[in-house]
Amino acid sequence: HQDRIHLLGDLALILQAVRPGMGSLTRDALCKSKDVHRRWDYFIELFCREVRESEGPPALVVLDQYERIAGSSSARDIIDHLAGALPPAITLLLSTRQPPVLASIPRFIEGAGVFTLSARDLCFTLDEARELLSRWLGLSPAHGVLETVMARTGGWPAGVQLAGACAARHGEKALLSFSGSEPEFYEHLCQAIFREE
Repeated sequence: HQDRIHLLGDLALILQAVRPGMGSLTRDALCKSKDVHRRWDYFIELFCREVRESEGPPALVVLDQYERIAGSSSARDIIDHLAGALPPAITLLLSTRQPPVLASIPRFIEGAGVFTLSARDLCFTLDEARELLSRWLGLSPAHGVLETVMARTGGWPAGVQLAGACAARHGEKALLSFSGSEPEFYEHLCQAIFREE
């Protein structure tokens, strides 16, 4: 039960940073009350009312690593309440490694209020990787070589760029032996840092 109290208090504090004053009533009430558990519904409703009635410029509230609290039904309940109370000018972004399981998501999907971006959406396609390597690094790897790089890096832009940097330094044959291992990364990172100094 303490976790949900801390989460609600932390969310109220975060929202104060987005819009000064928003969440302050909830935080004050949480700090002063001795029976938060018995009056939990009151605190949730107070928080949601504060959020709904807030005014100000557009804002983005980011909850990173949501998967760390997703196992808690109390946390999911609080996030569901928050999502339902947010005014249109405030956007909630949940960053998570697994799709969030929230009761409010089907309602938001129906109203086109949910946008999902998966790991696959963030990875390069073969054409994008080819463009990075050719336009920015001056390399033109053969199709099979590029597929090998994509398989070893998972298509992640940083991995493709690191492979390209290794090839720019050691020749295009380095693309075939690139594994993304720690020594290769460390060497590239050190060179980039020392180049800046």
